[in-house]
Amino acid sequence: MLGFQVVGPRLSGKSCVVHRWAEGTWDATSAPTHFQKARCKGSVTVWDAPGDTVPACPAASIVYLVLDASEPMADVGAWRHRIGDAARVVVVANKTDVRVRAWPAWMGAEAAQGIRAGYVEVSALTGRGMHQLFAPRPEAA
Repeated sequence: MLGFQVVGPRLSGKSCVVHRWAEGTWDATSAPTHFQKARCKGSVTVWDAPGDTVPACPAASIVYLVLDASEPMADVGAWRHRIGDAARVVVVANKTDVRVRAWPAWMGAEAAQGIRAGYVEVSALTGRGMHQLFAPRPEAA
């Protein structure tokens, strides 16, 4: 069984990313997550953490740090510290479908490289880039 954990700032779209992966659709009614919950699909389990938290999740082989590309970039160094050095991390720029981004792709990739993490860009709304997530070997990890 594969396990992944999704963490990141409040309202970055973590639950929407997980829903898009699990259901293949956009969930316009998604509300903020108040407790960690797991979603399963085949032999893959994804733990969706509440905003601004990094609950212990030893079964996770990769931690996805989801950031909102329409908002100023979160401090990825601080997030990496909270996640820990032992975890394999992939920074996920979500909401890349917005007309005006707060930071370009190169800046996200550079920030990810600075914390020894992979980097992918997705849109939970349109589904773009979602194929890169929750696989045994994510393309950017």
